[in-house]
Amino acid sequence: MHSVFLLTAISLLGFYGDPHLTRELAGPAAADAAGRRVVFFAFLQAHRPARGLAAFPDGGRPRVLHKNVSLYQLDLADGSLKRLYDFGPLPLAKSAWACRARYDGDSVRFGLEPVGGWPQALKWKRVDPEHLRKYGGWFVLDPAGGTASPAAAPAPGSESGPGFPPGRIGQLTRDIPWKAWGIDLDNLCPASQRERIAHLKGLKGNQGYRDALVEWLAGRLERDEARAIVSAILKGRPDSPAARETAAKLRKTFQLEEDR
Repeated sequence: MHSVFLLTAISLLGFYGDPHLTRELAGPAAADAAGRRVVFFAFLQAHRPARGLAAFPDGGRPRVLHKNVSLYQLDLADGSLKRLYDFGPLPLAKSAWACRARYDGDSVRFGLEPVGGWPQALKWKRVDPEHLRKYGGWFVLDPAGGTASPAAAPAPGSESGPGFPPGRIGQLTRDIPWKAWGIDLDNLCPASQRERIAHLKGLKGNQGYRDALVEWLAGRLERDEARAIVSAILKGRPDSPAARETAAKLRKTFQLEEDR
């Protein structure tokens, strides 16, 4: 009886689950005058969701491994991604921030503020005064030196520049590896190759984490080994969307033919 209680208690004390990686793109995205480059914001997070006792009573608070907000530039010709400015781990979720960016010749003007304005966010202590000091107002980025300086606000009606659909940005950046966004599994959640393969076969974490696992394994596995992982993932899961999507990521990464 005591041993059953002890095992139950130990299982409940598994405070955090498997890693989840999320990437949210924030608009409005803006293109340059020639339509060759696009700027946009991205909110990234790696966390372990609460579980067991830590999840009571309302789901609990996750263990955040990495959080970052940055301004990025995508070259539409070659698909290369460049981080233009790093805001660091800002508080609140993407929906709580109003982002803005536009090209001004070769320079980029940008800024963000809490939805509802800085005074309200400070009143309710949703942000710190230090955030206002550092990020209040507009900035202009010098592409040559890569430095950002405070700048006057654009004329009313010209804050965004030529628009670009955020959904299209998502399509164009879908296959950019997580490491290019600053998510490095070796730093955030070290594990052996065997452990990473086991996580993949067990469909651990969310799809973002599983995609990062596949990307980490690229160059470390032979195609036959990748094919065996695909078979293990799909075995007994004919109707699992997670299994199908993870298998598709493996096939694409390792250039495997789909089984007929």
